[in-house]
Amino acid sequence: MRRFLAPAILLLALSGPGAAAGANIDGTARADRLTGTDSADLIRGLGGNDFLRGGLGEDRLLGGPGDDRIAVHYDGGRDTVVCGNGQDIVNADLVDTVGADCEVVGRQLSRDGGSDFRGQHETQVEPDSFAYGRTIVTVFQVGRFVYGGAMNIGFSTSKDAGATWRSGLLPALSVFSTPAGRSVLVTDPTIAYDARHDVWLAVSLAVTPETDEFLVSRSRDGLTWSLPVVVSRADENTYDKEWVVCDNGASSRFRGRCYISYLDLRRGTIVTTHSSDGGLTWSGAGGQPAGAVIRDHVNGAQPIVRPDGMLLVLYTGYGFAFADEIGVLRSVDGGATFVEPERVADLADRDVPGIRAPPLPSVEIDRTGTVYVAWQDCRFRLDCSGNDIVWVRSRNGLTWSDPARVPIRIPDDVSLFTPGLAVDATTSGDRARIAVAYHSLGPCNVLTCSGVNVNLVTSVNAGRTWGPARRLNAEPMQPFWIADSGLGRMLADYISTSYTGGRAIPVFALASPPVAESFRQAIFVATRAFTPARR
Repeated sequence: MRRFLAPAILLLALSGPGAAAGANIDGTARADRLTGTDSADLIRGLGGNDFLRGGLGEDRLLGGPGDDRIAVHYDGGRDTVVCGNGQDIVNADLVDTVGADCEVVGRQLSRDGGSDFRGQHETQVEPDSFAYGRTIVTVFQVGRFVYGGAMNIGFSTSKDAGATWRSGLLPALSVFSTPAGRSVLVTDPTIAYDARHDVWLAVSLAVTPETDEFLVSRSRDGLTWSLPVVVSRADENTYDKEWVVCDNGASSRFRGRCYISYLDLRRGTIVTTHSSDGGLTWSGAGGQPAGAVIRDHVNGAQPIVRPDGMLLVLYTGYGFAFADEIGVLRSVDGGATFVEPERVADLADRDVPGIRAPPLPSVEIDRTGTVYVAWQDCRFRLDCSGNDIVWVRSRNGLTWSDPARVPIRIPDDVSLFTPGLAVDATTSGDRARIAVAYHSLGPCNVLTCSGVNVNLVTSVNAGRTWGPARRLNAEPMQPFWIADSGLGRMLADYISTSYTGGRAIPVFALASPPVAESFRQAIFVATRAFTPARR
């Protein structure tokens, strides 16, 4: 059994008349844990690698010379943070002032502020994002139900490359929406931009007691959204895990065509439908059995379009008699027909104890059409004891590189999962810039747990070398802080990273300690994450 030296813990709780004026809370030369009160406090970490948590007041927090972790989010107060020397991490609200000397800054974009408690109150999960120019839009579940789906789909949008954000809920998707829709739950949100028609498309799976349907919410500016368009409708328990992409290639003969790929559970196939008018109307669903003969299950479809208009749909295939795999479907006629499914790579995955983390692919593309795919995989560990982040690429969409491990330095007992891959679409070839956000979990049992972290690693040379990974959350997430899903605690089946303004912006769910048995799980964005990449 490992032994841990507990840091000094300084908890100052004031009450009565003196509390209103706030408190001066000072650390020591050691690694301290300092927590504020409900008033406006001054909290100073004087030395060591401190953890500082603000209270409900408008606090001032001053880090010391150590590698400090500072949490001032989820209180709505206008806090001020100065980090000092060291490699510091700050999680803050959008209204907080955070000093330029803080190396990693994660901002809370939104929260589940609804008054209906039929879902798990104060939970947000599973963000997707897309950036075009200096605009980035993310969509996510709000009010997660234990056994599937959520009450609403939220969005957050930045028009200035992540400097400022506005958030809200998509209208008319569910009975909990304003105005109300007809579904009892919504799930699997994903986002794309159609450059030809100048429209954002947010796609959701909506479920009623009798039907499944895919709904598209449209927006010109990423802020004001239309009533949803029905893409397709089927009997309940037919659809799962859709993904949307638009062909924005200047030289593609299918420019302006958007594709939605998804799992048809009844047929056991990956199916793709398309729109050529900005998401107003959609084709009849066409598809190809994705390994139906040799696989008992496929899922996680992610379509991507090369500059020449070639459509690739990556997916995970599971089988009993054969090894699991990452597979691909390919179309060169705008999604009208697909060639037979092909194997990209074998898949070897280790379950993450207590956490919902299916091994789904994350797919992106560079400026000239090289496709990158990342997923969690245990092939490089002795006895498949834990997962790494593994990736491949294809320069032509036909042949694929051998799987390579992203060289993240971690202890052997730490497992990595749920990558969110990004490729800077203004770069290409050997100078392609790549970023991967991912989760990590170390030793965890019924008595102690090292907690779940969110991390970011980048490369400036198409994956030839990688910079050091940086943690994005100030405090490791204990599993009981995280929303339940019936299949393990849930942050996301997928997270996302997008490049805008020349930098990678990861979007992820972060859980904080519950208050009065209410969750505190919200969507965050890393607006600052200094991760110098080795050349």
